[in-house]
Amino acid sequence: MRNTRERLRDAFKELRQQDIIARMNFLCCQSCGCYELAEQCEDKNKRGYVFWHHQDEEHAQETGEYWIAFGGADGTLTPPEKGDSTENIAKDLIVALVRNGLKIKWSGSVDTRVKVFGYLTEVN
Repeated sequence: MRNTRERLRDAFKELRQQDIIARMNFLCCQSCGCYELAEQCEDKNKRGYVFWHHQDEEHAQETGEYWIAFGGADGTLTPPEKGDSTENIAKDLIVALVRNGLKIKWSGSVDTRVKVFGYLTEVN
């Protein structure tokens, strides 16, 4: 049976297939990760990004909980129709996480990250 991290890897693979940058254990903190990935979205003409950072990784090793940050390109790309809203990226993230059997908690606000705290045992 796949563990939480393997399920996250598979969810992130799905998101990459949807033209979203998805990084695991990326950079030191949320500020640096968001800045760098927003730049990569523009350079690589991607819809948006999702990631967790090194501090999140340390927290996950202690608690088993991952906090996933996300953002949309929001028309900053050329051509602008390629970019997507942060809300749409969040929706795609939630779908990929749930499809991979992960337990999540999210307020529904684009101003908060998505918490992943394990997986459903009946999903393979």
